[in-house]
Formats: sequence, C-alpha cells, structure tokens
Amino acid sequence: MQSGVLGHLGPERKKHGIDPATVADSIKRLEIEKKKIASDLADLDASPECITLHPTALKNYRESVEALDRELKRYNEGDTDELFAAIRALVSHVTVHGTPGQEGFELEIVGWLSELTKAPMFPTRSRRGRAVVAREGLEPPTPGL
Repeated sequence: MQSGVLGHLGPERKKHGIDPATVADSIKRLEIEKKKIASDLADLDASPECITLHPTALKNYRESVEALDRELKRYNEGDTDELFAAIRALVSHVTVHGTPGQEGFELEIVGWLSELTKAPMFPTRSRRGRAVVAREGLEPPTPGL
C-alpha cells in the first residue's frame, strides 16, 4: 500500500489515468514543502505577540526619521543644533559602560521606538572608544573646568 497523497488516491488514480511514476517526484517535493510550511507556522505561533502602536506615535516617529534624514543631507560642521535636535528626538537614552581601571568604554543607545515596544528593533552593535580630553592649546582655557 502506498503512503502519502498517492496512497489516498486509491482506485481514482486508475480511473483518471494518473501514473504514479510521473508525479511521484513532484508529490514528494510538495510534501517536503508542506512540512517546512507547517514548521514555519509553528515558529510563528511561538514568536512574540504583535505590537500595536498608536497612530500618533507612528506619525511622530516617521516625522523624526524624516527630520534626521533632512538634517544629515544638509549637515555642515558649523550648524549642528538642528541635527542634534533631530537625533535627540529619536533617542530615549544613552548609557556609557566602562570598567574602572581599564581604558575604553562602550555606548548603548536606545531609541524611543525600542523603548515603546520593549523589543529590540535593530541589531546590537558595539563600538569601543576611549576618553578624549582637550589639551592646552586646542581651545582657550576655561576657568573652573
């Protein structure tokens, strides 16, 4: 007795002239695809719930990204106020991670959208840096600093 789809056709395959040899490879391929789709659906069921955001939050986020895009396109070194404002509109907080006694630090930048959804929106990236201190001669000295 045949298993799978061909086994279920029984006498119908003879009645309609279906030759199992000509469709066997296609049916095997489709059965494998069906199992993969079932597995993918099971994975979807295990994924986190769908997140719904208020339309105003989405509108504000879109406008903030468009403002940042606009400011980056027209950026020049002397005019940073609007660029920094566009960045601040998208960033919830910045955390500096450092180990006492070791040179260097890591920055963690969390955007408002990630904060709203409590879900990682973008891949985590790490870039190491080190403290930079202005030495005498780079700027006029400022008393008290």
